Amino acid sequence: MFKIYLCIATLFMALDSQCQRDTLKYIDSIEMAIQLGEYVHTAQYKPTHIKKALHPIEIITAEVLEKRGVTKLDEALLLVPSVRFNYDPILGTQLKLRGISSSNVAILIDGIPVIGRLDGAIDISQISLNNVKQIEVIEGPLSTIYGNNAAGGVINIITNQNQRKRWNLNASSQLESIGTQNHLMDIGFQSKRWYVNSRGRFNEYSKYGIDSLRTTEKFSNADGTTFTRNKYPWNPKTQIGGGTTIKYNLDLENSIAVKYDFNDEEVRDYGSIKRPQFKPYANDEFFLTRREDISIVYDGHLFNKLYVEFTSAYNQFDRKVNNKRYDFEPMRYDPEKTISDTTIFRTFFNRLNFSTRINPSLELIAGLNYTHDVGMGDRIKAENEGMEEATISEVAVYADARYTLLKGMTISYSGRWLSQNVFGNNYASALKAKYDIGDDISLRASYAQGYRSPDLKELFIEFIDINHYIIGNKDLQPERSNDFQLTAQYDPCSWVDAKLNVYKTFIKDKISLVQYGNQKYNYQNVDRYDVYGAQLDLGGSWSALNWNLASSLGYWNTNINIEGTSEQGRIVDFSANLNYQIPKIKIGTSLNYRLVGTQPLYTFENEEVMISTISSTDFLDVSLNRSFWKNRIQIVTGCKNIMNTTQTAITGAAGGGLHGTSGSQLINQGRSYFVRLGVKF
Repeated sequence: MFKIYLCIATLFMALDSQCQRDTLKYIDSIEMAIQLGEYVHTAQYKPTHIKKALHPIEIITAEVLEKRGVTKLDEALLLVPSVRFNYDPILGTQLKLRGISSSNVAILIDGIPVIGRLDGAIDISQISLNNVKQIEVIEGPLSTIYGNNAAGGVINIITNQNQRKRWNLNASSQLESIGTQNHLMDIGFQSKRWYVNSRGRFNEYSKYGIDSLRTTEKFSNADGTTFTRNKYPWNPKTQIGGGTTIKYNLDLENSIAVKYDFNDEEVRDYGSIKRPQFKPYANDEFFLTRREDISIVYDGHLFNKLYVEFTSAYNQFDRKVNNKRYDFEPMRYDPEKTISDTTIFRTFFNRLNFSTRINPSLELIAGLNYTHDVGMGDRIKAENEGMEEATISEVAVYADARYTLLKGMTISYSGRWLSQNVFGNNYASALKAKYDIGDDISLRASYAQGYRSPDLKELFIEFIDINHYIIGNKDLQPERSNDFQLTAQYDPCSWVDAKLNVYKTFIKDKISLVQYGNQKYNYQNVDRYDVYGAQLDLGGSWSALNWNLASSLGYWNTNINIEGTSEQGRIVDFSANLNYQIPKIKIGTSLNYRLVGTQPLYTFENEEVMISTISSTDFLDVSLNRSFWKNRIQIVTGCKNIMNTTQTAITGAAGGGLHGTSGSQLINQGRSYFVRLGVKF
C-alpha cells in the first residue's frame, strides 16, 4: 500500500518538473510563513498568532515530541496537567480533559473530527503522529465553533502543509524494551505550485508469547478479597497506517489540498486454557479496526479582503470482533465455532468559513456546517423496524463579531444555531475578551455555552453477550453546559513566562452508563456534573536551558440523587519539564516528571451514586538526544516510567467500572528503555 502512495507522489512530481526554474520565489514565501512564529489554528476561524488568540492555547511542537521519544498521542499529552488517561487493553487509551470525560472532548486532525468512539471515547493510541507540525490543546467549551463533542475542550493535531526544501525525507525507527517497535517514514516534494507528501507507519507491541498470554494469576485487594486476571494483561497489538497529501497553490494566497489517511489495527486477546485435562481449548478474540479519512480543503483570500476556508471530508470507522475457539489437540481454530460482528460508522463533514475585516477595529466571521452520521452493524439497532442503519443529520450556522474597543483590548461575541433531525434546534453562544496591559501582561476572560447531543451508540446500541448487557436509550436528552474562565499571563522576558487560569464548568443532563438491573446497563441523563479549579503554568528559557512547571488544583462534583450537599473530590496534578543542551558535546537532555493525584470515580448502580477513589501515581522520564551531519541524523535514547508504575489502587464502593478490574486499574506497561534513530534529508 505504501508503494502506491510513493508512486502517486512521484507522478505529481514528474508532472511539475517544468516548474523548477521559478520555484525559488515560492520556496522563499513558504520559508517566511514557517518562520513567522507560533501560529495556532484552533479556537480561531483562521491562523492566528498565539499572542493574539482570545482563548488560551497549549502548543506541543514536533521538535519536542522527537526529543522526548514520543510515538503516541497519550505520551505527547502526558505533561499537560489537566489531561488524564484511562487505559484499557481492549478499548485503548481514553482521556479526560480538566475532569470532563472524552465524550465532551473533540479530537481533531486539521480541524476535522476524528470518529469511532468506543465506550464514549476515541482510542487516541490509534492516532498517528507522523508528519505532525504541532498539537494544540484548548480547555473549555468550543461548541460555537466545533459543535458536538467540544463542550469540554478540543485537541487539534496540525499536520505539515508545506516545507522549506524542494525534497524532504523523514524516517525514524524506535525500539523499546517493553516489546514495542515504531517505524515512521514520509517523503515530501515542494515546487512552485505543488506540495506532495506520502507517509507510512508501522507500530507493534508483542513482548510475550501466546502461551504466556494465556496464563492467569490471582491478585489480592486491600480488603483481603481476591480476583483472577491475566498475568500479562496488555494484549499484543499491530498498527499499520499511511496517507498522502497533495496541495496545489493557485497563487501566493489561495490553495487547494486533498488528503487521504488510513490506519489498520489488530488487537489480539488470547483466552485462558479451558478443560486442560480433556480436549483443551481457549476462546480468543481478535479486534480489527480500520479508519479511513478523505478530505479536500480550499484555503485563501477572495477580493483581497475576504478569507475563505471550505472543508469537505468523509470518515469511515470499521470495528470487527472475531470470537474464535482454538482447539489444542488439532492445534487450529474451529471454523464452525467462529462468531463475528461488525460495527461501522460513517461521517460526511462539510464546513464553510468566511472572515473579513470591515475596518481596523471590527472583524466579522461567519460559517455553515453540515454533518451527517451513519451507524450500522450487529450492535446498532435503528429506531424504526426494518431499517439497516441509524442516522443523525445536523445543519449549523455560526457567526462571530470581534471589536477592538481601545488599544490592546478586544471583545468577541459568537453564536451557533443548529438544527438536528433527532433533537431539533439549539442555540449556543460565547463571549470572550482579551486585554493587553503593556507588552508584558495579558488578561483573557470568557463565558461559553456547551452542547452535546447523544451519539448513535448511546441512542441505538444493543450489545448483549455472555459478558455484557448494554442497551441504548432513545429517550436521552442533549447535555448542556456553561463555562467561565479567567486567564492572566505575564511574560516580561524570555526566561520567565507565567500563566494562571481559573475556571468553572457546569454540565446539565450529563449522559452516563447506568446499571438498572443485575449486570444490565443503559445510558441515562443523570442530573448535573460540575468541575472547577485553577491551573498555574511557569516556564522560560535561558541560554541552553528550557524549563516548565505546571500545576492544577480542581474539584469534581456530582449531586446525582444525593440529598443535601453534593459529593466532591479534590484533584491535584503537577508536571515538570527540564531541557538542557550541553554545549561542548552538543547532547540535549530532557527530564520529565508527572504527578497524577487521587481522583474520585463515580458509578451509578440501581439509582444510587457509588463513589470510589483512584490512588495517585507519578511518572518520571529521561532522554538524551544528539544530532549529527548537519542535523540530518538524530539519535534519541532514554528511559520511560523510571519508577516502574504499572497500576493504581481503587478504594471505596466501586471497583473500577464496567471495563476495570476490581481493586486496581491498569495505567502503564512498566519501565521501558528506548532508542530512536531518525534521518532527515
